[in-house]
This record gives sequence, structure tokens and C-alpha cells, in this order.
Amino acid sequence: MSGEIKGTIDNPAVIAGIFGVLGTFVTGYLGFLVAKNQNKKEKSITDRKQLSDDEQKFRDDLYERMVVLEETVDKYMKLVDRYHQRSISLEEEVLQWKNKYVELDKEWRVKYTELEIENKHLQNKVFALEGHLRKMQEKEFEEA
Repeated sequence: MSGEIKGTIDNPAVIAGIFGVLGTFVTGYLGFLVAKNQNKKEKSITDRKQLSDDEQKFRDDLYERMVVLEETVDKYMKLVDRYHQRSISLEEEVLQWKNKYVELDKEWRVKYTELEIENKHLQNKVFALEGHLRKMQEKEFEEA
């Protein structure tokens, strides 16, 4: 039996057949690995495309939100500017009223001082006239 196997192994046709079978198995296994790897690549490409599509949708959504927010900010900036202008206008108006108050206060103080002086002057006249009247009454009383 061992001679038979040895004779078979020495036969070049048998050896070529064994190498042919082994080559087929190796080629099949390598083909399997390549196909498996190719499937992963296709899946990876599909996943990347899906991710790219999702990213694009996300970016589009972000852009839309950004546009809406920019419009909102612009509206608020216009409101702030309008209120700022109104505030400046009111500050100017308050300043005008303060100046008017100061003018009226000065005017009132001048008039009040003038009236006090005139009142003192009239009181002195009344006092002098009362004194003159008493003297006249005393003179008439003495003559009578």
C-alpha cells in the first residue's frame, strides 16, 4: 500500500491534479474574500452617501434656521434703533423742559423779589401816611 501511494505521488498527473484542486480552493477562498470586501465597500459607499444626504439635509435645515434668525435679529435691531432714537428724542425733550423750568424759576424769583421790594416800599408809605394822619388828627384834636 505504501508503494501504491508512493507511486501515485510520483505520478506527475496526480500531483498536477492535487495542485489544481488546491489552486481552485485557494482561488475560491480569495474570490470569497474579495467579494466580501467588495460588499463592505459598497455598503460603506452607501452608508457614506446616506450620511452625505443626511448632512446636506442638516445643513439645509441649519441654513433655513439661520436665515430666519437673521431676519428676527434684523427686526429686533430695527426696534432697538427705533427705541434708541425715541429715547434720545425724549431726553432732548426733558432737557428742554428742564431749561424752561430754570427760566421760569428765575423769572418767578425776580418777580417775587420785585414784589417784596414793592411791598416793603408800600408798607413804608403806609407807615409814613399813618404817622402823618396821626399828626393831623392830633393837630385837629388840639385845635378843637
